[in-house]
Amino acid sequence: LKPGPKKHCARGCHTVFVGRAGASRPLVAMDASFTEAVGPSLRFLEEDDAPDKPQAPTPVATVLGDLDFEEEPESDEETELPPHACAYCGIRDAACVVRDNKDGRWFCNGRGALPGSHIVMHLVRSRHREVTLHRDSPLGENVLECYNCGTRNVFLLGFVRVKGDSVVVLLCREPCLHAAGLKDMNWDLDQWQPLIEDRSFLSWLVKVPSEKDMSRARHISTDQVAKIEELWKTNPQATLEYLSK
Repeated sequence: LKPGPKKHCARGCHTVFVGRAGASRPLVAMDASFTEAVGPSLRFLEEDDAPDKPQAPTPVATVLGDLDFEEEPESDEETELPPHACAYCGIRDAACVVRDNKDGRWFCNGRGALPGSHIVMHLVRSRHREVTLHRDSPLGENVLECYNCGTRNVFLLGFVRVKGDSVVVLLCREPCLHAAGLKDMNWDLDQWQPLIEDRSFLSWLVKVPSEKDMSRARHISTDQVAKIEELWKTNPQATLEYLSK
């Protein structure tokens, strides 16, 4: 197994490889800073990218959340939500939502009054496990998968660093983390960390909506989540409004 080409941003951030080595589709590289102040940026590496032509990624993640526009409050009846709005609360920020690959619904990484983020709550209740990031998010449209084997179970995915380098690799817990062949890759396998912690995706991967946005979003209770998830089994087109009928 030989990692694809890697590039470093001007800040000296980490580079993350996502996707199977040798896959026909473009590899994905993520420059991720492990500080609270600076988030990551993700971009595609084309197969013909030359190592001697470094390209600094657009630091879009560093400015997310800096803009604070005053908007007139709008009611749900007056606002038509975009297709990628969270199916629970209506959050529409592309950086905060991911798509369930199995049913096509979008959910945000906020939790509101729930014990976990909306996307994780849905994945657990629906028993789904594969997601795609929004194309307009800082990380781009990308299916999360293990760099080594291509596994897409997000509950098994995590990341490891390359010893003595600024490279980070997405790797599944089973079977790749314990695969004998990877012990020679100089990856710090003992420091593997999951992509989901405390029932939410890591914030450098999927942005957490601000408290202001969550307070203005539609509120949903654990009981409502259980009811709408059950309703979706027989009526996939149902919305939360169906619960009040």
